[in-house]
Amino acid sequence: MTFQKKSWFLWGGIPTLLLFFSVGAWVRSFRESVAPELKAVVSRGSIRQVIQGGGTLEADEIKSVQSPLEGTLKNIFVHSGDRIRKGKIIFEIGNDHFKQDLALARAQYDQALLEWKKMKNLPNEAAMLEAKNTLEKAKQVLQETEKEVRDKKDLCEKGFISQKELEDAQNYLSTAKTEKDIAFSRWSEVSKPSSQEDRSLKKAELSKKKMELKNLKAQWKGRRFKSPFKAWVVDISKKVNEEVGREDPILSLVNLEKPFVVKGALYESDVHEVREGEKAWIKMTGSRQRLKAEVTEVSPMAQSVGGGRKFPMKLRVDGKIRGVPRLGVAVDYEIFVQEKQNVLTLPLPFVVHEESQRGAWVLKGGKARFVPLGLGLSDDAKIEVMGGVKEGEEVILPRARVES
Repeated sequence: MTFQKKSWFLWGGIPTLLLFFSVGAWVRSFRESVAPELKAVVSRGSIRQVIQGGGTLEADEIKSVQSPLEGTLKNIFVHSGDRIRKGKIIFEIGNDHFKQDLALARAQYDQALLEWKKMKNLPNEAAMLEAKNTLEKAKQVLQETEKEVRDKKDLCEKGFISQKELEDAQNYLSTAKTEKDIAFSRWSEVSKPSSQEDRSLKKAELSKKKMELKNLKAQWKGRRFKSPFKAWVVDISKKVNEEVGREDPILSLVNLEKPFVVKGALYESDVHEVREGEKAWIKMTGSRQRLKAEVTEVSPMAQSVGGGRKFPMKLRVDGKIRGVPRLGVAVDYEIFVQEKQNVLTLPLPFVVHEESQRGAWVLKGGKARFVPLGLGLSDDAKIEVMGGVKEGEEVILPRARVES
């Protein structure tokens, strides 16, 4: 009996053990034979769907500063490339004739104000009496002068006086008439209240003179021009001692109180995916700096570019650019149109088509089998897995089965 048990162990048990160890070795060899680069693990991560493109760096506002008046450019207090504070004096215009124009405008305004005040006030009895007496006196002088001229005309015709004496008397008569007319005008002015129409005309004239004086004062004050905002001087087009006209450009300022922008364009296939407010990253050519940005404008009107159609777009640059900003430099951008975090993902090459289904070859128990997958969002490297596998499971490329 003992001999039979030993015989069974030798002829039955030993081969069974050998087969078990052979299968285990084969499984281990299959697993070890798949190269690491042909395997992947289902893991959690983030999926970002982006739209990539290129544009140029621009300033949101560039102001061309013009001369407020004619004259000579006396001084320029900045240099191209300077960053200046708001309110800094940047240039000065000189003009001696402008001072005379300002003085004349001030005198005309004072005269118009005086006349308006006289017209606005009610007649004064003392002024009326004075004007009446002046008129009566002027009439009397005129009558006496007219009689004197008639007498001298008779004497001149009879040869008792010269022609020059007659002409002098006639000149006196002309002056007497003028004085009488002035006296009458003055009496009319103080004895009769002005009409509503006259007062409206005089008030309009006063307002006109006031505005002319105000504009000239502003121009004269502007001869020493101050920067209207924190700025960067990018161009100076005039030189000191050069003659300039009113509204001639002197220099250009970039408004540093507004952010820089990237101007680009979207293809028709991408424009419906991008909305104002979408976040983005930008990188300027030749720079290692990456900056955050945001879509601020997408044009509703397409433009034909190189046989295709694109929609102009603008990105606001968030953050400070290191060094000197180079306007017009090429910029690469990535706009995030959709993002999912902490989802199951697989590298894109491991998702394949088998029998009209999308799935992956999953490694289980040393064997690879095709498993259909539920798939979601993808980017340029990974795809979201919504069903079919679990976190931590291994998948292989199709060619890994063949090679193994």
